[in-house]
Amino acid sequence: LALRLAGAADLVFLGLQALIGAVRGRGERLTGGVDAPRLASAKAFRQGLVSNLGNPKMAVFFVSLLPQFGHSFLALVALGLVFCTLTFVWLTAYAAVVARAGDFLRRPRIRRALEGVTGAVLVALGLRLAAER
Repeated sequence: LALRLAGAADLVFLGLQALIGAVRGRGERLTGGVDAPRLASAKAFRQGLVSNLGNPKMAVFFVSLLPQFGHSFLALVALGLVFCTLTFVWLTAYAAVVARAGDFLRRPRIRRALEGVTGAVLVALGLRLAAER
């Protein structure tokens, strides 16, 4: 009960902070700040490469599923390159869409509106959690 009430109070507190930030025009509390630092290109590439190479699902995929469709080493390499190309195209398109959405979401009016909606939802969730039996 104490943990639930503490969590509810925390949600209401965060929600009120967000609402106050939205009213005052400082939609920065939950969204990471207006001037959030950007990752350098080389560091972002390194981080993505390590993340992908350390992903055990890809190793399992390539070892277990791909050999069924390739009858020679050259065919396996070709399938691997097709997979890499498709992944690159998909992630590039995804990044472009996210960058465009980020540009839209960083507008002050949009940030304040999102901050206000987020604050209202957090307060409502906190109150509902506190009222639960």
